[in-house]
Amino acid sequence: YSLEINPKQTYKRILLAICYGNLNKFDKASRTLENILKENGENFYANYYYAKLLKNEFDDRRWIKYMKQARKLIDTKMAMFNSDEEREYIKEDIESELKQN
Repeated sequence: YSLEINPKQTYKRILLAICYGNLNKFDKASRTLENILKENGENFYANYYYAKLLKNEFDDRRWIKYMKQARKLIDTKMAMFNSDEEREYIKEDIESELKQN
């Protein structure tokens, strides 16, 4: 309901995209994240989740571009994390994903 009142709420739109993914609505998840990235290509979570979605659900090699952007942003957008532990966990995941490439 809050997105109907203010559809530009980035954090809630990212959560919505994650929900779409969990419901196997990958096209909707993708469109939601793409729209966020068009508005702000420097949103860490949009880059990170879009990379994961492209890699795991669409087998789209563009995931590397978005994962590298997330890696670049992780140290500059530290305020977005709830804890240092969360930041380190995601940082390790990014490095692991990129090493597998």
